[in-house]
Amino acid sequence: MNLDDKVVCIDDDFSLVAPELTANGFKINLPIKGKEYTIRYIYENDIIGEPSYLLWEIANPHFYIPMLKESRELAFAHWRFEKVKHQEAEYYIEEKIVA
Repeated sequence: MNLDDKVVCIDDDFSLVAPELTANGFKINLPIKGKEYTIRYIYENDIIGEPSYLLWEIANPHFYIPMLKESRELAFAHWRFEKVKHQEAEYYIEEKIVA
């Protein structure tokens, strides 16, 4: 994936991590399955050791990540998304018959 690629969320099950994310009273915005998003930043080797994305359509507060010793916005694992496959446009030529 690349910056500004359109992606669709295919996994919005955050049940294992949601309590941890909201424990400090943060309101966290999460991607929704089936909805399209645009990649605004890619962490190549995030906390989980795999790429993760920040999305233009979702903004969250920065929070301190002890593992990284820095404060930043929550990014979402790459496996939660797939690239949007654009359908090729079909063009029809209308014939006008003149008698």
